[in-house]
Amino acid sequence: MTAPVHHGYGAVVRSRSFQRHEHCKQERVMTASDATRTLPHLARLTFLIVEDSCDFRELLADLLRACGAVVIETDNVRSAKEQVATTKVDIIVTDLALPGEDGATFLRWLRAQPPEHGGRVPVIVVTALYERYRADDLTGCSAYLQKPVEISEFLSTVVDVLGLATARSRTRA
Repeated sequence: MTAPVHHGYGAVVRSRSFQRHEHCKQERVMTASDATRTLPHLARLTFLIVEDSCDFRELLADLLRACGAVVIETDNVRSAKEQVATTKVDIIVTDLALPGEDGATFLRWLRAQPPEHGGRVPVIVVTALYERYRADDLTGCSAYLQKPVEISEFLSTVVDVLGLATARSRTRA
């Protein structure tokens, strides 16, 4: 069981690294000072998370909200398309193995949209089925992560994709 970590934005971060098998699940507690030092500032950014695993979707949503982001969650491509059509999102995080249409189909659909309708929104792909969905076979994603993904790796990827400075680099400047 992880202890919740309260961050300045009022969100709770439970730091877990998910493995494919339950017996391999690892859990770590991130201290409040670690959170303050390592979480990027993502206020005024809207994330769309497309993930059918409720636990993983909630973990990512909690983490991003702790960074100040607005998070929209969905578990399927149909709903993700509706969100893209009605809401301006700054970045999308999607699984590839989804019920119904898969994330690769969603990515192709998204890239066919005009820029004003989400066609150029950066997309981070996070998948456990990296043998089925190889990074070389996908076009249009900004980053490709294999599950299990470490929290620090996910956050640094978000920062890189969005071209943001981290808190650590801002304090050095």
